[in-house]
Formats: sequence, structure tokens, C-alpha cells
Amino acid sequence: MANPIVSRSLDEIKFWSRIMKEHALFLSLGFTYEHQQLIDEANQFISLFERIEERLSRFTINSDLRQVQAFNTEVYQAAAAIWSYKRKVLGLTLRCEIRGSNNYPLLVDHISREAAYFANRLKELNEGKLAPTPDDVIEENVFFLKIMADHAKFIGHLLDPSERKLVEQAREFSHDFDQLVFQAIDLDSMRPQSETVPILNQFLDQNRVSVVSLRDFKKTARELIEACRIKSNIHPLLADHTFREAERFLEIIDLFESHLN
Repeated sequence: MANPIVSRSLDEIKFWSRIMKEHALFLSLGFTYEHQQLIDEANQFISLFERIEERLSRFTINSDLRQVQAFNTEVYQAAAAIWSYKRKVLGLTLRCEIRGSNNYPLLVDHISREAAYFANRLKELNEGKLAPTPDDVIEENVFFLKIMADHAKFIGHLLDPSERKLVEQAREFSHDFDQLVFQAIDLDSMRPQSETVPILNQFLDQNRVSVVSLRDFKKTARELIEACRIKSNIHPLLADHTFREAERFLEIIDLFESHLN
């Protein structure tokens, strides 16, 4: 019988290693020719996570727990390293030591938060933590709601201004998810009294409705971008990237609801 720590570890690494690799690609594309050293570092991270993906393919859900935990530790170090790189880029950007880059601060902060999340998940799994607690339900939703709010802002920012209807839709999603973030933070500040099953179930149900709407918007945008039917600076891979993260959030909501019920 498969160890749940093993299967969960492999799932997290499969999803987030691809995300980390794509982050490095997006950063490299956002720099100018003046930032060759940073581009070279980004390319090294692309290679690093490609090697991790290749090694991941050798594991199965029946792999030895200790071997998977050792792999988790190695991937944790890679996630921590790319987090450090992203924070370095953020610092250089905020001090105006990088100019002309398309890697604006909120984007770099956003992808560094995801690297920290990935590293923390691997650490928790190696500590044997699997079943979510009420704390996890609220904290994970705060994290992912902020990610979704950021995505809406990025989409609105990268669409051509003449795509007025799509830009307005992105702004509406940004406002909606900002409100959900504030609501989640309010719920977080009411802990532990707010950690009741009815309240958490309502919290998840409400978030699901908004995430499904945003997921569908991203799916439509991805299809339009791939078909070159709208004007934007959005790379087709970036459109797919944000769509996959919305899908991931919905999977996590399902996991939490199953555990609560």
C-alpha cells in the first residue's frame, strides 16, 4: 500500500518544480541584454529543475519513504535557492539597480512567495505532516487568494490597453479577490474561535465560486492568446501557468472540504 507521504511528496514536486522552472524562464525573458549575469543564473535554475523533473520520473508511489524524503530535502534546497535568487532580483529592482526590466516588483515578490510555499510544503512532508488542520485551511486560502488577486492584476497589466473589455474584467477579478483576501485575513485574526466546521465550509464554498470564475476566465484568455485573437504581452506559457495554479487551488479546496466533512 502506497505511503501517503510519498504520494503527496511526488505530487507537490511534480507540480511546483514545473512552476519554478517556468518562473526562471519568465524572469530570463523579462531582463534586458544588460542583465546577462541574472539571465545566466535564471538559465541555471531552468536546468536545475529540469534535472529534478527527470529524477522525479524514476520514483513511483511505491518508492521507499526514506529515499523520497532524501529527494524532498534536495528539492527543498533547490526551492530555497531560487527563492533567494528571486529576493535578490526584487532587492536590485527596488533599489533601481535594475532598470528597463519587465520583471516588476509585485511579480518578483509573487513568484518568491510561491518558492517559499513550495519549500515549506516539502519541509512539512518530511516532518510527517499530511492532514490539514483548521489553521491550514485559513492560511492556505490567504496564500492562494493573494496569488489569484495578483494574477488578475498581472493579466490586466499585460493586456493591450485597447482590449478594454478584458482589461475591465481583469480589474473586476482583482477587486473581487482583494476583498476575499481581506475577508480571509479577518477570519485568520478571529482564530481559534473562527475554526468551526460551518464557518470554514462556508469560507471554502465562497472561495470556490470565485476561483472557478477566474479559472474559466484564464482558460478563455489562454485560448485567445494561443490563437493570436487578442492583443497582449502575455506569453502563451504564462497564460497556461496561471490557469494551472487556479486548478491547483481548486484541488486544495476539494482536499480541505473532504477533510472537514
